[in-house]
Amino acid sequence: ADKGSVTNNTVTLSGGTVSWDVFGGKTNTGSAATGNTVTISSGTVGRDVFGGRNLIGSVTNNTVTLSGGEVGQDVSGGYTIRGSAANNTVTISGGKVKNYVWGGYSFDDKASQNTIEMTGGEVGKDVHGGQTPEGSATGNTVNLSGGTVGGDVRGGYTDKGSVTKNAITISG
Repeated sequence: ADKGSVTNNTVTLSGGTVSWDVFGGKTNTGSAATGNTVTISSGTVGRDVFGGRNLIGSVTNNTVTLSGGEVGQDVSGGYTIRGSAANNTVTISGGKVKNYVWGGYSFDDKASQNTIEMTGGEVGKDVHGGQTPEGSATGNTVNLSGGTVGGDVRGGYTDKGSVTKNAITISG
């Protein structure tokens, strides 16, 4: 939606190729992306995968599950430029992500209570439970019990704000 909320949408990819991005839900102005889901078991995505994406507004309770296939760039449970990213989840048990994985990403607000569960698969660069270059990262979690990460693993990350009560568990 260009304007308005996107709620409880589902995308399933079990083969084939998507040349660009995959969105469980996407909106651009002043609304919310909530409860959207992307599930990938096979196939190829040329660029990014977003459970929920918003230009201006919140992304909450969105989910990406990757058990196979390949993503050409990044994966984010919830991603927003101006708004909060909260309670988003990425679960990876197989497949490959070329670059970064974020449970939740907000450029200038809060990234809080986002989760990454990784039991298999491969991520080429960093894994961040929650990231916000200019806001606060609070209560984000990464649980890593399998798979391969080619870069850093961070519970929460910010360039300018505060980072509190984030957690990483590595086992297996």
